[in-house]
Amino acid sequence: MRGSGGAALAGNILVSGIVGIGVDAATGSTLDHGPNPVIADFGRPQSEQRTADEFVRQERENYNSKVESDETNKAEPVAIAG
Repeated sequence: MRGSGGAALAGNILVSGIVGIGVDAATGSTLDHGPNPVIADFGRPQSEQRTADEFVRQERENYNSKVESDETNKAEPVAIAG
């Protein structure tokens, strides 16, 4: 059993039993959804926060620029005369 599904199952057994297990199974809430990022920025009002798509796009741009920077900063091999 996966971690989150196991916790939900244990909670249902303790709190609501068979009915809760049936509801979770019917609604799909026992499935492990991934990736399912939760992005919460408590430093800004909700109206100024980025959407998940904007966040992912910005992270990809940051990653790509870092990769390009790392590639341009690589040292060229030097032959040693000997």
